[in-house]
Amino acid sequence: MQRLHQFEQGQYQDLITDLQAQTHLTVIERRLLGVSALRLGQFQLAEPHLLRAHLGGDPEATVEYGNLLRVTGRWPDAQAHFADHAAQMQGELRCRLDRWWGVTAFQAGDTETGLRRVEQAMHGYLALGDEIGAARVTVSLARMLVTTGQVTRATRLYRDALRQLPAAPNPLPRLTALQGWLDLLVAAGEGPDIEEALQEAQALLPTTSSQRAQAHLLTSMAMLHARRGQWRQYGARLMAIQELTEALEDVEVARWLAPRLAEYHARQGRYAQGHAALYLWATPPGTPLPPAVLQARGVLAWREGQLAQADRHLRDAAIRLTEEGQYVWAARAKLHHAHTLYLMGAATFPARLREAAEDFARLQLLPAFTADLEDVAESLHAGALDPALRSVLAGLLTGQPSLRGIPLRGLDGNLTRLDVLTLGGEQVTLEGEVVPLSAGAVAVLGSLVLQPGQTRQHLQAALYPDKFPNAAASAIKSHLAELRRHIPGEVVLTDGPYHARTYHLSGGFGVRLDLLEYRSALAQQNLARALSLYRGSAFPGMTQSDWAEGLQLEARTGLSLLAQQRARAALHAGEPQQALAICDQVLTVEPELVELHELRLQAARQLGDVRLIAQYAAQWDALI
Repeated sequence: MQRLHQFEQGQYQDLITDLQAQTHLTVIERRLLGVSALRLGQFQLAEPHLLRAHLGGDPEATVEYGNLLRVTGRWPDAQAHFADHAAQMQGELRCRLDRWWGVTAFQAGDTETGLRRVEQAMHGYLALGDEIGAARVTVSLARMLVTTGQVTRATRLYRDALRQLPAAPNPLPRLTALQGWLDLLVAAGEGPDIEEALQEAQALLPTTSSQRAQAHLLTSMAMLHARRGQWRQYGARLMAIQELTEALEDVEVARWLAPRLAEYHARQGRYAQGHAALYLWATPPGTPLPPAVLQARGVLAWREGQLAQADRHLRDAAIRLTEEGQYVWAARAKLHHAHTLYLMGAATFPARLREAAEDFARLQLLPAFTADLEDVAESLHAGALDPALRSVLAGLLTGQPSLRGIPLRGLDGNLTRLDVLTLGGEQVTLEGEVVPLSAGAVAVLGSLVLQPGQTRQHLQAALYPDKFPNAAASAIKSHLAELRRHIPGEVVLTDGPYHARTYHLSGGFGVRLDLLEYRSALAQQNLARALSLYRGSAFPGMTQSDWAEGLQLEARTGLSLLAQQRARAALHAGEPQQALAICDQVLTVEPELVELHELRLQAARQLGDVRLIAQYAAQWDALI
């Protein structure tokens, strides 16, 4: 009776400790020990006891042994086991078997069967009058529905489940529900419910010793960091999950972690580490790779410039994810595949991008894919320059400058990635996460990237020509101290004697400046890439600097000339719609380029659209 009481109260670790101290165990005791270990994620301990109890004729052990096969990724064995024993089960055990049989089918890619079985299990619990049991199954069903894009129903189910599941005496079912609910909230966008769910989950976590529960909550916290652009914290959460070796025996944790850790490393330019991370989700040689791994391999490949590989992996991933009903991840695969096709110059790029955009519009989960949209910003802008796609893509363009999608050379040494953004606003990101720096500190970094070896006097003259020498010197000293304070490691180094020191950037950082990438895009006449980088004037916060003003004029003029060239070519070719798309895209970020207003008016006249002619003529007249 004491053992049963411990089990019902969720005192799994105490029960395990007590039973392991015994020399001989009954079939029931083996089942209690095995199920307790299973719920805490201690699968190696659980398996022999559940197997012996199952073979000893305990029907609950039979169901839970099948669940163990499922959770450790042996899906064919689990499905065969459930099929063999389903007819023997009655009442609650039959409902429980249907639940895990359905989840197994879903994880193995049979989405329709999986959903049907889990729904059947939920109905079975309700018919038994077991509201708590039904709530537990509801959590499984809601998680599956999110993956298939049925967010509205999943939201309702999570709310219903959380009203039913108690926090005590056993917190694990409620923790599971909170973790799934948190994932949905993060995917849908910021809201007050996120902090409430996170705080409750963090408060409940210390009440269980389960590494598995800890790992699942860390996945939700990681995605919240990613959603907020806190990439260093995101990476730290991924590393923390990787260290929970017991939790990684849960194939659901391993398959969540492997592709995300791989893409995280690749985003920082550490491709070798990225490829190694993919094998955290172990699959036997000769068996097909899971589509999530194929998708990650495709993203790694386009980042490395291996476009043929990326095309193959992402096409296959999109097909398989669609076949499995994993529509959310299929849309992501299509988006990255479209970007790959753009980089290849493939004629199929527009059709694939339209397909991805329409999928995202149907799913209504754009906040979950902010990082992906930044990754492929260049191809989105290329699509927006196409008259046939510009309206479809309007909701996908984030409007934020980003270096994320620009090819990054491998940083597999000890280099730390530092991106310096200056076009449209001063910002520095360290390993992808924003560093709180003033406009002046960012200008110091940018100036040293453009011209290493400057003295403090040169920096003062460039950034603060109108300040008194002492005030300018004080400002530069303050900016250098700011850089030392907020960027770990010495990013700015000095050489030379005390009164003639020169400044340069440390070789320990892989530094990228958007202005240099922008210049390269203009030189290559790549208007889409230029637009993905240019979101306004260079160094707009340096209002009294002639140096910054010169860079602003250079950047604005370069964009205007390239856009004029492309728009005139379109008009000459008899494609006024193309000319309009070009002018509209550029005028969105630089609305006072008179020459583009004139070209846009010419395009409207060539098109013969009276309404547009009147509108554009009025806007042009207002400028001149």
